[in-house]
Amino acid sequence: DGTAIVSLADPANPELVAEIDGSFSTWRDVKVWGEYAYMVDDQPGEGLLIIDLSNLPESIEYEYWFGTEEVPFTLVHNIFIDEQGFAYLFGGDYGSGGAIILDLKNDPWEPEVAGIYDLRYVHDGYARNDTMWASEFEVGLLTAFDVSDKQNIVPLGSASTPGNASHNCWLSDDGNTIYSTDEVPNGYIVAFDCSDVTDIFELDRIQSSPGEN
Repeated sequence: DGTAIVSLADPANPELVAEIDGSFSTWRDVKVWGEYAYMVDDQPGEGLLIIDLSNLPESIEYEYWFGTEEVPFTLVHNIFIDEQGFAYLFGGDYGSGGAIILDLKNDPWEPEVAGIYDLRYVHDGYARNDTMWASEFEVGLLTAFDVSDKQNIVPLGSASTPGNASHNCWLSDDGNTIYSTDEVPNGYIVAFDCSDVTDIFELDRIQSSPGEN
């Protein structure tokens, strides 16, 4: 029912330094770029919560942002921010719930919409080196896209996840392996070789508790 900011300056004694009340949501996700945090959740009406962290713990400034007149939204399921300062909003209530790409660099309070992928719903994703990885939940695909031109997003390759309900993804540090899970009972953590994004293939999969749902 809100967002908590905790200081880890003394790791043995975490200290709550700020709280922002919100409506109840089963899910929230937060990423940070520079001195700002960006928070999303599944509660309609909260949009993108933008938080200035620079004056903590003395004070905190924040506001809710709901997109632009052309690209409005009231909720977003998940967020990722890449190394270039582009935020990827996944699974919102704009269009098909694909990916809205925001440029955070010029004005952290009023991001620019740099591009949109809206062919299919994207539950979660990851981005690095102008490549966006999208968990296209409803079709069970983990898909790589070239987003170097964010006005012209191009698919590069994809792979089916074992449970056909691609839930999330995360790229290894060397960029050669991407990991994913399915949001299904008896699902797997699966590793894909993505060293060639045009030829993604499964390396291995593992279950924590086979047969126990």
